[in-house]
Amino acid sequence: MSSDGLKSWPLPSAAARQLREVASWLQSEKAAFHLVNSSEICGNKDGMVDVTSRLIAAIAAQHPSDQSASIENRVAAIHFDTLTVIPVDQGWAMYLIPVHAVKGTIIVDGQQLNMGHYCHLKETFQVEGDFYAVLILCRRGQSQDGVENTIGGFE
Repeated sequence: MSSDGLKSWPLPSAAARQLREVASWLQSEKAAFHLVNSSEICGNKDGMVDVTSRLIAAIAAQHPSDQSASIENRVAAIHFDTLTVIPVDQGWAMYLIPVHAVKGTIIVDGQQLNMGHYCHLKETFQVEGDFYAVLILCRRGQSQDGVENTIGGFE
């Protein structure tokens, strides 16, 4: 699990405006959630990419160095409702963006994460709570001179 303190930021205003739309869509039948290893995963990947694109763009604009450092990005949506361990493979990093709290608090690696905030994680972590979240996974890349870049200057 992560040994560093949880790093979190308030959502930029452009992203905050998108939360309601994303949360509504994720709770609808259009999201087509299905159970994978005790977590509900959004099965409608094309729809999810479409509905989350403005939210993700607003966060990416807040971290412009991610655009040059990342060589591969993926997006997923999960409904967490039990204690869950999320692996983050070496060379990858993840933004966790809660979009709707069903009930209770959201706990990431033992620390509360408030709605309207998101966090950046670089290693395996635990989440607790009953909430929907968008996860953006970013793989580190090599610059043209062969020096490894890191994600978003979070080192």
